[in-house]
Amino acid sequence: MQEAARRLGGEEGAGVQFAHHRRAQRMGAERAALAEAKVGAELFSLALACRSARDRTLNALTRHLTRRLLENYLTVLA
Repeated sequence: MQEAARRLGGEEGAGVQFAHHRRAQRMGAERAALAEAKVGAELFSLALACRSARDRTLNALTRHLTRRLLENYLTVLA
């Protein structure tokens, strides 16, 4: 630990590096939460559209869009 602090420019340098790391983690978590909320809202509206629709074409389109939204969501989280 002390060796790593020396390599980073002393204990203060290590503290700054750690603070940047924590901030990046927090921002990543915030981005993931926002993406999850957006995808959740879109999936909910698609589910309502699918439920109220009797047309097989619309149901197929809704399933396709749902799959695409999930793929995009997983890409954002990766």
